[in-house]
Amino acid sequence: MDKSQNQIDLTSPRLPASLSSTIFEDPLNRKPRRPRKSRPGLPEAEEYLAIDPPSQYDIATLPSSTGRGTPLINLVYRAFENVVMTMIGVMILVFLSRIGILPPLTQILSRFGLFRRTQSAVEIVDMLLKDDVVELEKSFNLIKKERFGDIETDKMPKKVTIVEADNKSENSSSSSYNSFKPNEETVQSEDKDGQQPQPRRRKRGTRGGKKNKKKEIGGSTLEDGTDTVRSRSGSQKSLASSAITIPTSTSNMTISDEILGYGSHGTVVFKGSFENRPVAVKRMLLDFYDVASHEINLLQESDDHPNVVRYFCSQQSDRFLYIALELCGASLEDVIELKKEDSNELLGKMKPVNVLWQIANGLNHLHSLKIVHRDIKPQNILVVPPKKINSGDKEMPLRLLISDFGLCKKLENDQSSFRATTAHAAGTSGWRAPELLVDDVAETESQLSQLSLMSDRRLTRSIDIFSAGCVFYYVLTGGQHPFGDRYSRESNIIKNQYNLDLLDTLEDRYEVRDLIESMIDQDPANRPDMSLILKHPYFWSIEKKLEFLLRVSDRFEIERRDPPSDLLLELESIAPAIIGKGWFRKFNSSFLDNLGKYRKYNDDKLMDLLRALRNKYHHFQDLPPNLAKQMSPLPDGFYAFFAGRFPNMLMEIYTLVERILRDDEYLKAFF
Repeated sequence: MDKSQNQIDLTSPRLPASLSSTIFEDPLNRKPRRPRKSRPGLPEAEEYLAIDPPSQYDIATLPSSTGRGTPLINLVYRAFENVVMTMIGVMILVFLSRIGILPPLTQILSRFGLFRRTQSAVEIVDMLLKDDVVELEKSFNLIKKERFGDIETDKMPKKVTIVEADNKSENSSSSSYNSFKPNEETVQSEDKDGQQPQPRRRKRGTRGGKKNKKKEIGGSTLEDGTDTVRSRSGSQKSLASSAITIPTSTSNMTISDEILGYGSHGTVVFKGSFENRPVAVKRMLLDFYDVASHEINLLQESDDHPNVVRYFCSQQSDRFLYIALELCGASLEDVIELKKEDSNELLGKMKPVNVLWQIANGLNHLHSLKIVHRDIKPQNILVVPPKKINSGDKEMPLRLLISDFGLCKKLENDQSSFRATTAHAAGTSGWRAPELLVDDVAETESQLSQLSLMSDRRLTRSIDIFSAGCVFYYVLTGGQHPFGDRYSRESNIIKNQYNLDLLDTLEDRYEVRDLIESMIDQDPANRPDMSLILKHPYFWSIEKKLEFLLRVSDRFEIERRDPPSDLLLELESIAPAIIGKGWFRKFNSSFLDNLGKYRKYNDDKLMDLLRALRNKYHHFQDLPPNLAKQMSPLPDGFYAFFAGRFPNMLMEIYTLVERILRDDEYLKAFF
């Protein structure tokens, strides 16, 4: 037999059938397949290397989309996946909201109609985000009371009258009622027999507890459903549903149903009158009795100042505490942001420098009494419109009042600071000092190390200085904030990222920029106190600014010039920042011609510029008419003639003199 016949050509596309069946014998001895139908034009799989095509899989072993159990499994899986992704998305939103990148979650939900922005609901959500357990429990108790009808914050009687108990005659009392006859009823505390009604017997199980103790202080409930009020002397008066009669020690106080505004923790402010004087009556829940009594004590101590809201009286009912305060037309926020009809009129009567001075003056009064306000913001600064004097044309000037003493901190006599409690920092978001926020955000290691040092410090009056600096910028720029929009302010405060460029359009931009930068310094130790702020050149009159420059010129005139003394060298070191390459080019020919007639001046010397200013002021009457007209009138026109050409001269010289001649006998009056 030829060897070539026994050899198998492995490269051949077809193998002998016998060999193919031997090599590819099925080891599982499966049943033979059914013969396939031949497809014309298509080669069968058996024709290639005699490899049998894979057998058909059992239909039951393959995943089928037509099975009964599969859609339910897919549905459950998809639902679980959506729930997980939704939870992750909500967590991301909450995180971005807490760090200030996104607005608060309550605002986002309310914009889509998913959340009703009531006062109580907003406070509860904010407390949940801040983990404020104590205040959260109080707010839940408030909502329970409102739901069960214990208090009705929105249903007020037409008139609520608080009348005198002891020292007021019947005639005077009745006369005070006549002005409110259409909408007012009064309820006397005694019955027809002159006997005082007996309080209802207390139910069993209602003794003890902080809540019941507070109600016992305020009064009790009578059998007819009216409430009683206990005065400080211990006498009781009944409260009907249509009127509240509360004893006072001086005179009548009437509360109308006109609501002026709302505060936190269920506080409502009504319009009223006290001794025929319009007042604002602040109604606070007894659940916050400690806060209210604290505010009253501070008001009584500090209200004898024209820039602090005046306190008149306070009384307590079974459910509320009423505080009568000076009535103001609007808040600073209302005026600056034009939220009321008369805002334009009030804004037109405001002089920015006077507004800022009054704010600083009121805050300085509080600090002198060792009171730290801790919540300085435009909403807590009230505006009293100008009032005419004796029906004439003259008006009392517009006044700014610091109000809302609920968060104030009273320092002891030997105390100048208090321990930081940043976990529950007081104040309003966006207006708080960085040392109050050190526990909130610390993104980088450098910030963490810097803020950890700040957290060890004790908080001082400087937290009010920081907030006031932000308010100053708010007033001067028509409602803007140095640390950006409301969603990123606190993050920028911690990072010390501020922008004061909007001040560059002001004439006294250098003075006010220096003032605000010092007030919002991240280091509390570098911020000036209020007594120094009131002495800042920004608050100086034109006469005082001019007097300062003249005295500086006189003081440096006595210094040795050849060789120059150390003080003179210090003065000339700031010359490039003021005069640049020379001060001659800043003046016209008429001024320079008149200047050179009497003595020689050096173009690059700041001392010579001050000498020229001093000489022209002292010899103003000898100036040519055209030059005198350019510098008129004295002193405003004369100062503007030089300040317009060298706008930073006052602040550069002031900063230098404060550093090297602060205690000089001739200049210390300016510091």
